[in-house]
Amino acid sequence: KISVVVSLAFLLGHMKNTPASKQYTFYVAMSGVGLICLLILPDNLSTALLLFSVSVILLIIGNIPIRKILKVVLPLIGVAILGYFVAPAFGTSEEENRQGTEQYDDSRNFLERLPTWRKRIDRFVANIVHEKSPEEYMGIDKNLQPGFARIAIARGGFSPKLPGNSFARNFLPEANSDFIYAIIIEELGIFGGLFIIILYIALLFRCGRLVKKCKKKFPAFLLIGCSLIIFLQAMIHILVCVQLMPVTGQPLPLVSKGGTSLWITCVYFGIMLSVSRTIIPSEIERNKNLANISESEKNEQL
Repeated sequence: KISVVVSLAFLLGHMKNTPASKQYTFYVAMSGVGLICLLILPDNLSTALLLFSVSVILLIIGNIPIRKILKVVLPLIGVAILGYFVAPAFGTSEEENRQGTEQYDDSRNFLERLPTWRKRIDRFVANIVHEKSPEEYMGIDKNLQPGFARIAIARGGFSPKLPGNSFARNFLPEANSDFIYAIIIEELGIFGGLFIIILYIALLFRCGRLVKKCKKKFPAFLLIGCSLIIFLQAMIHILVCVQLMPVTGQPLPLVSKGGTSLWITCVYFGIMLSVSRTIIPSEIERNKNLANISESEKNEQL
């Protein structure tokens, strides 16, 4: 993800304001992004969609004509809809294979994962459209994660249980990573959950203010890309925990447990701090400038 953001920022930063340059940048960018997303897609659909969405937003901000972007995005949406309807032709989902007698093979390609993706969408829609009793809802094994997430959010509400007193974390799978936001609400309440959202929104707005101060395009696009990846990943995690999106495996940046995710997020912040250091002068530089100004004023007075 970092390589894609840096590459896009480099391409857009050196793009000239001519139709030929914009066309060249668009084709090179979409070819690279498409290849990377295609490699990620079989193992992690949500990460591929996140990276593709950030890339499209960067291209739009980079003044690439929207009609060119739609020529790529609309056919992909059509292929996704077609894949949803033809998914049953590729067999059963991973969950059904694990519960049945068929042995699950991790080496299956992404076409054989289509039933799994469709099953998650169908389950998400069914849980919204059809009202089930708590016993019926929790009786389905694959509703275990969203079910205990709902329990955690309901237990928190306006009467938080305080840190360390979560009940749902003892039963919720991946409570310390994929569903950590639900545990935060249980322990800190609704206001604690809102505070977490405000922190990510503040990060996005802070980066937006820094972008306005950038004199060069490359650091500006770097800031936009890094901040968008952190913000959108956090929003996807939160929407999954509050049952507004199908279940995915996106961690909450800087909050969820994980080694690689934490290191990569720190690299994003390192890039943003490096750019901000070139925009906002340090205290030493400001003192030097003030000293030079005062020295020049003294010389003028003499």
